[in-house]
Amino acid sequence: MNPPEEMTKLKQWMSWEIEDGSKIPKQLNGQNAKTNNASTWTTSDKVKDLERKAFVITSGDPYCGIDLDNCLDEKGMLFPWAVRILSRFDGKAFAEYSPGGRGIKLVTRATKPKGSRCLYVIDKELGQQVEVYDHARFWTITGESYNQQNEIKDGTNAVEWVCSEFISPPTASAAPASPQVSPEVKTAASPQVSPEPFVKVLTPREESSLMDRMAAYTEGVAPVYKGQRNTTAFKLAGHLHSIEHDGEMPSQDQVLGFVMNWNRNLLEPMTDDEVEKVVISSKMNGKPPRKKPRHSKKVKVSTVADISKITGKQRKVSDVYLSRESMEQAPGLIGDMVRWMATTCLYDLPEMFLASSLALMSLIVGRKVKDELENRPNLYLLSMGKTGSGKEHARGCVKNILEACETDSWIAPENIGSSAGLATRLKEFPASLFQIDEFGSFLKNLSAQNAVSHIKDIESDLLRLYTSASTTWVGKAYADSEKIPRIVQPYLVISGACTPSSLWEAMTTAQVHAGLLGRLHVFESPVYVPLVDEVPYGVRGEGPPQDIINRVKWWIDYNPGGNLNDKNPVLQVLKATPEARERLETHMREIALRRIGEDDINAAIWSRSAEKANKLAMLAACARQSMDITLEDADWAIYVQNAMTRKLTLIVEDNISDTVVERSKKKMLSRIDGRMKLSQLARVTQFCRDSTERKKMLNELHECGKVVLTEETEGNIKTLWITTVK
Repeated sequence: MNPPEEMTKLKQWMSWEIEDGSKIPKQLNGQNAKTNNASTWTTSDKVKDLERKAFVITSGDPYCGIDLDNCLDEKGMLFPWAVRILSRFDGKAFAEYSPGGRGIKLVTRATKPKGSRCLYVIDKELGQQVEVYDHARFWTITGESYNQQNEIKDGTNAVEWVCSEFISPPTASAAPASPQVSPEVKTAASPQVSPEPFVKVLTPREESSLMDRMAAYTEGVAPVYKGQRNTTAFKLAGHLHSIEHDGEMPSQDQVLGFVMNWNRNLLEPMTDDEVEKVVISSKMNGKPPRKKPRHSKKVKVSTVADISKITGKQRKVSDVYLSRESMEQAPGLIGDMVRWMATTCLYDLPEMFLASSLALMSLIVGRKVKDELENRPNLYLLSMGKTGSGKEHARGCVKNILEACETDSWIAPENIGSSAGLATRLKEFPASLFQIDEFGSFLKNLSAQNAVSHIKDIESDLLRLYTSASTTWVGKAYADSEKIPRIVQPYLVISGACTPSSLWEAMTTAQVHAGLLGRLHVFESPVYVPLVDEVPYGVRGEGPPQDIINRVKWWIDYNPGGNLNDKNPVLQVLKATPEARERLETHMREIALRRIGEDDINAAIWSRSAEKANKLAMLAACARQSMDITLEDADWAIYVQNAMTRKLTLIVEDNISDTVVERSKKKMLSRIDGRMKLSQLARVTQFCRDSTERKKMLNELHECGKVVLTEETEGNIKTLWITTVK
C-alpha cells in the first residue's frame, strides 16, 4: 500500500541501506543522506520503486513518528503494552509494519510535548522500546500496511498520552483519585528531574545511534538510595564506556554526561565532583571494557503465562531467579520500601527486602480489600539465606515502620507455641503478622513423630487459615462450646526466615502434598554478598522515611466498612481492567491445563500459583493506592510468581524425599560440582556417617544413572573420578 498522498507531495524522501547492522540514510547516488540537509533529499516518485525508501520527518512539517520496536511476538500477536498504544492511534495515524516485520511504525499529525524524551525501553532482553520523533528523523516506509490504517489525522492527544506514560521525564505524582490521599503524602518514588529533554541535553549532535544506545541503557538503570549510589554509578559508567557503534566509542565526557543525568534522578544525588570521580575510577580501575557492538536481539514469545517453564526440565538461571529490576522496581510503596531497606543495610539482599515489603503490604490491607474472585491478599512468605547473611535486617525494618505508625501490636509473638495460642492471638487481632525466625526448625517440630497434639494441630490450622480469609474460621472443638474459637475473616500473614538446608531437611513430601509448601512464597538469596560500599553509619537511627510512614498510615486508617469493620468486615473490591483480567484469567487457564497429568509433587507446588499471582496483583494495586488492578500489576505479579514457582520445583526435585537415605543421596548429588575426585567429595559430604555409607550412596547414584564413575591411572596412582549425568 502506498503512503498517504500528503506525504508523497513533499520532497522529503531518500533511500537507505544496512551497514554493519545499522540503517544508514542514502541518496540515490549512493552517498550518505542527512536528515538536516534538504539537498540530500528527493521526491517520492524517484524512490517509489525502491525496496528501501524513507521519509524525513522535519520541524517544518506537521508530522510525528511513533516507532514500536519488537511489539509483535513470533506468532504476530501484539504484546499488551503495544495494544495500549495502538488503540490510541486507531483512525488517527498511518501505520505500517517495520522492515524487520516485528515492529509497527506510525505517522500522525502532532508535536511532542516540550521536555519529552525520544526513547523509552520496555524490555531490554526482548529489544522492545518506544520511540517518538517530531523532527530530524528518517522514517522507513515498507508499503506493508498495518490494520489498513492509511490516513493521517490529528493525533495530538494520543502523542501526549504516549509521552506522559512512557517518554516524558518522571515526576513525583499524586495518588489516583480513588481513594483520596492527603496532600502531604508523597506517593511516587521517582524524584524530580530536570524538565529538559533527556537526549538533547547530552547529545552533542542531533543524530547519533551511539548516543541513542547510551540513552537507552541509562534509561533502564533504576534510581537507588544513598547506600547504592557509588556502586550503581560505577557499573553504569563501566557499561557506557564499553558501548561501540560503527567503530565509534564514547568519550569520557559523554559517559560523564549520562551518569550525571542519571544521578540527578536520585532522591539524594551525589555532587558533580563525586560523579566525576566515580566515572574516572570506572575507566581506570574497572575491568577493561569488552566492546559491546550493536547487534540485533532474537525476539522471544511473551512468556508471562508460559507454564512450560514451570515444569520443564531444562531451566536457565534467569528462569528461576527474580531479576533485580523486578524487585527494586516493584510497584509503588512496595518498591519504595525495598529501596529504603537497601539504603540501611550492611548486605544487599533484595530478595529479603521484597519478601518483607510484601509481608507489610499484605498486613496493612488485611480485611480491607478483595478482588472480584473473592481472593484476599494474605500471604505466607519465607526468606531463605545463609547463616549470618543479614536476613534479619528487612524484618527489623518492618518493625520500625509499624512502630513509627504506632501499630507494632499488629506483629504477633515470634513463634506459634500451640494451636490454642494461635487462635487466641487471632481472636484479639484478626489481622496479624507472625515473623518466625528459624522457620525450618518450626516445621520440623510440627512434623516430628513425637510432637504433642497441640503442636501437630498448628500445621492443619495454618492450612485452613490460609483459605479461610473470606469466611469464618472455626477452631478446635471443645466439650464447652463457648470455648470453640470462631473468627470472622481471619487474616494471617507469615514472614518466616531460615537457611535453605534447615528448610529442606525439615520438609517432607507429605507436607508438599498437603499443600503447605504450595502456599509459601519462597524468596532465596543463594550466596553470601560483600559489605555494601557505603556503610550506613547513623542512617539506621533516622527511622523510616516520612513518605513511607504516611502511606502505611493511610492504609492502616482506611476503613471501608466504617467503625464496625473489625467485627464484620466490609471489603473494598479491587477491580481489574479488561486487559489485566484477560492476563490473569489466561494465566489461571494455562496452569489448570498444564497440571493435568503432572506428577503429584509438581502439581502440589504450582496448583496455587495462579491464586498467589492474583494476590500479588492485588498488592501491586494497593501499593499504588489504587482500587484498580492494571495490566502492569498483573504482569509484574505473574512474573514474580512464576519465577518463584520455577525455583520451588527445581529445589524440591533436588532436596525433598520421603526417607533420610534418599534425602542424603540428593544432598550428595547437589554437592558434586560437575566432575570431582572421590577425595574432594569426602570433604563436602561430612554429613555421611563414615566412608562406607558414602561409598554405598555413591554406588547407588551410579547404578541409577545419576553419576558416572571412572578410574584413571597416572604413574602408580589410581584416582576415582565422579561425573554428574545431565
